Order: sequence, then structure tokens, then C-alpha cells
Amino acid sequence: MESQKGRERGGEEVITINPDGEVGDGEEVDLNSYFKTADDSSLTEPWMIRRRVKALKKILARGMQIERKFYEEISILERKYESLFQPLYAQRLQITSGKCEPKDEECDFPEDSDAAYELLQKARSDNKGSEGDEADGIKGIPHFWLTAMKNVGVLAEMIESHDEPVLQHLENISVELVAEPNGFKINFHFAPNEFIKNSVLTKSYTMKNDVDERDPLSYDGPEITNCHGCTVEWQENRNVTQIQRQKKIKDKNGSVKLVTEKFRVPSFFDFFSPPEIPSDPNFEMDEEVLVQLTRDFDIGQFIRETFIPRAVMHYTGEAETDHGSDEDEGDDETDYDGLSDDMSNLSMNKPREADPYDQ
Repeated sequence: MESQKGRERGGEEVITINPDGEVGDGEEVDLNSYFKTADDSSLTEPWMIRRRVKALKKILARGMQIERKFYEEISILERKYESLFQPLYAQRLQITSGKCEPKDEECDFPEDSDAAYELLQKARSDNKGSEGDEADGIKGIPHFWLTAMKNVGVLAEMIESHDEPVLQHLENISVELVAEPNGFKINFHFAPNEFIKNSVLTKSYTMKNDVDERDPLSYDGPEITNCHGCTVEWQENRNVTQIQRQKKIKDKNGSVKLVTEKFRVPSFFDFFSPPEIPSDPNFEMDEEVLVQLTRDFDIGQFIRETFIPRAVMHYTGEAETDHGSDEDEGDDETDYDGLSDDMSNLSMNKPREADPYDQ
């Protein structure tokens, strides 16, 4: 017996739809012809389906506002718990800098393997009755942050050999959450040294958590929209980002003289001089600069969320991270998801595509 809602025809289901768009008695229609196929570039859904899809999109847009509010609450919680983490980070700094020697009960942490734990116990036993590390002149954990950074592919790539003598004086890396404007600061703290005058180098990131009224469905949570570095004040003749070369030139009288020229070389400290993002929304940004900013935003977020809290695991090389080197990533296309939609539109100079359901 033939069903009121559908019957088989040539192996395909056929339904009947009345003029009001309801399933039932009416014109016989093949459902397969309603939807776009791989070879069809246009949507062929009937008007009543397009109408319902638009209703679903409006529901989704309302959900985006709820999601935005959710992330606002998360931001408040982050600032609340930041103060609870600070004593732990301060204690870590005391140990790594050598200002405090941990007590035995503070070191009683089981290793992943029994063998490693036994080695620790043996080393502790061998040092009893001797001056141990103090006799060797070892203070704290030398080069703690430099070692941790070199164990993360994307950070290790930023460090050149001429940067390491400077980064050996890096005592701490901290993060500071900022409410207005919304964002965060990463602070690199240096002990007094012969290279830079700054005691702290800062990188600031600005974030937005807005739903674009013109394109509400593009919302994907808080996004970094800009970043600013700081000026590195180098001691005289100690700037590792520059090299000097002498060359001979002849003046108009034919006399030869030596001229010293300075050349800039790649350095970790380029991290504090990011490209400027223009305020003009119609400015077409160079794709190479866009890639650099995307990478910068990604690194800043990684340092804030993962690297600083789990620094000891990066120091030991035990941390698992997706932030490998470019060589590990292969020839994959650049992912622009790290940028905000405004930034992507600015950089790629593309207008918003029309919604086929608005037709």
C-alpha cells in the first residue's frame, strides 16, 4: 500500500508536498533534487526549507550572545584565580634563582619511574654529610628558562646562538591579565647583566570578545587583535641584534678609508618589535606580515596558557606540546584562525560573502 508521505520510485524515495510546504497530499517531488550536489554550485532548496534554515541561524545568533557572556564570566574567573597562582610562581622563582633551598619534604615528589626515583634518593644520600651543590657553587637551577624555551620547538627556532648569552640572565617569565583594554602582558625579567639595561621586557596583547552585528555567526570566542612590544635598551656595543662590518670606500679624491656599517641579524629579541597593525580597515596587509602576526599571536597565547604554568615540564623535556618547529609542520597551508575576523578581512581585503539563504 502506498504511503501518504512517500513511496519508492526507481530506488529513490519520493514525497508529496502541498502548496503550504507541508508533507502530504500535493505535488510529487524528488527530495534528492532539493539539495546541492558536489557538481552543483547553486543551492536548490525550496523556499520553505530556506526559511526554516534562516530561523535556525537566528537561533544560533542568539546563542552567540550567550557564548560571549560565558567567556566574559571566564575572564572574570581567570583574574580571580590569577592571584591564587602568584604565591606558587613566587615560590618557583625562589628555587630557580637560588634564593631558597627547598626542604626535604618539599622535594618528596615521586618520579614517573621507580628507577628515576631511586637515583634521586641515591643522590640525596650521597650528598649527606657534604656541602653538596653549595660546594660546587651551583645556585638554584642555572638557565632554567632558557633551557625550557629551547625544549619547545617554536621557541627554540626564535633563539639564535648570539641570543643565548643574554637569555642566560633571564630570571623569570610572568603573565599579567589586564581588564581594560581586555588582554594580557608577558613580562621577561632579567638579572643585571652586561647586555641590556632593562630589568623587564614586556609584550602586550589586546583581545576582543565582541559579536559582530553585521556577521554574528562568525563569532568564535575571544580573539587577539593586536600586540605591542617594547624598546630594548642595549648596553654600549652589546646589541646582539646588530653586527658591524668594515669596508673600504674611495672618496672623490681617490683616497681609501674604512667605513663601519651596521647590519641587523635575526634575533629572539625581534619578538619585542612586532609589525604594526594599521587602523585603516581598507588597508591591504602584506601576506608575509599577516603570517608573522598570526604566528606571534599563537606564540603569545601559548606562553600565557601553557608555557609559564608548566615551565618545569618544559625544562625537563617531559611536556607534550603541538608547538613544534616549522620543519615538523611540513608544507601545510597557513592557518589564519589566530586572527580576528576583522583582522582577516583587513589583511586579505575580502568582502563578506553573501549568504545564499538571503536570496
